[in-house]
Amino acid sequence: MLWDESFQSWQSLGISAQPAAVMFAPDGAIITGWLGPFPENEVIELAAEYPAEILGQNGKGPRLSAGSL
Repeated sequence: MLWDESFQSWQSLGISAQPAAVMFAPDGAIITGWLGPFPENEVIELAAEYPAEILGQNGKGPRLSAGSL
């Protein structure tokens, strides 16, 4: 979650209303975004594409599930 009183981040990300979400890859690249409610299952599926970066090399880290978002 990002709070930006200036709304500069909104402008640079193309956000014009709330609620909105942007999903970033571990390297900072934008994966996708949503205006309005975002689908939890889609977020989990997309996050699962980056397990090594999310979990680290030892494979230990947070588990992603719809209830944990």
